[in-house]
Amino acid sequence: VVGEAFQMRSGHVFLRPSVSSEGWVDIPFHPAPPFLTDRVMLALWPHFETESAIWAQKPDLNESTLPDQYGQLLKECHVNLAVPILGDGKAIGLLLLGPRKERHAVYTLEDLDMLRALSGQLALAIERLSLFDRERALMRESAEAQLTALRAQINPHFLFNTLNTILALIGDRSREAEAAVEHLAAIFRYTLQTGGREFVPLEAEWALVGHYLSIEQARFGQHLAIETFLDDRIRTVPVPAFVVQTLVENAIKHGIEKQRRRGKLSIHAKQTEDGFAEVLVTDTGVGIAHLFGAGERAITKANFLGIGLQNIVTRLARLYERDDLLRMASDPVWGTRVRLLIPVMLTEDSPTDHTESDAARIDR
Repeated sequence: VVGEAFQMRSGHVFLRPSVSSEGWVDIPFHPAPPFLTDRVMLALWPHFETESAIWAQKPDLNESTLPDQYGQLLKECHVNLAVPILGDGKAIGLLLLGPRKERHAVYTLEDLDMLRALSGQLALAIERLSLFDRERALMRESAEAQLTALRAQINPHFLFNTLNTILALIGDRSREAEAAVEHLAAIFRYTLQTGGREFVPLEAEWALVGHYLSIEQARFGQHLAIETFLDDRIRTVPVPAFVVQTLVENAIKHGIEKQRRRGKLSIHAKQTEDGFAEVLVTDTGVGIAHLFGAGERAITKANFLGIGLQNIVTRLARLYERDDLLRMASDPVWGTRVRLLIPVMLTEDSPTDHTESDAARIDR
């Protein structure tokens, strides 16, 4: 559009939308000079990134203090104007204009004003595209999360244990067997209803955890003690779907299930003073050897994490742009503690006391 509007013979756009980007997004206009390589751009970029002023070959149009050797380099590449593309107050690229098609046509001060406005529009367009790409990435991540959650909840291992539990209960404890079937159906129903939703209210995730723990309680019997607490003030806080359930399942499967003695699982959710919904999952299982003696620390991707926890780490980083929201501590004596922090903005009509609902606590 710029090329046609200004009747340019040729031009070039170089973009670096983020600091972490490797190389440049390189868009030429017509196969003619200016020809600039990534190497030349890397030499020029620190100046334009810092100054963000238009360079012009004509001295009366030039606003930049670009060193002479770089100005000469641009001239040799047949660049008449170098216009920084400013996004959010800083340069994210350069718009390079070659000479105009008409032999004696030159750029004017009015052209510079228009180019500033156009570069601003280009920056907004790039920002929108970046947001769109991020949204698509989140959608893909959501779909992957749902598939991972589905495998975690309804995989052959879980179904095998659940069906064996139901089979053992049918003869003498038919009501408990019927309840286990209803809990299993509720887990299937929740998975289907959640669909591609990235977030669910914490109380919905809590209900899913309740169905899962009811089945595990029937399987382990007196060998498993469960304690839960949900602060009423954060019942409606949006949380990433299946995250709490995955943490609870991980505690059962990799902690308590691997020991012979009686185990205890505690799940407490409360509002913290610094504006988080905190979910604390503690088990008295065998612990995680990689964490012994390290105290509590934020967990990023690590080779000792299973698929479920790796998925949580990735999702939290993408959704909240933080890598300190999942914290773990483990010890061979007392087991493992996992702390999940969810940023939250409470509304004015949120409950202010710590009263727990009757359904929020289960002591078995």
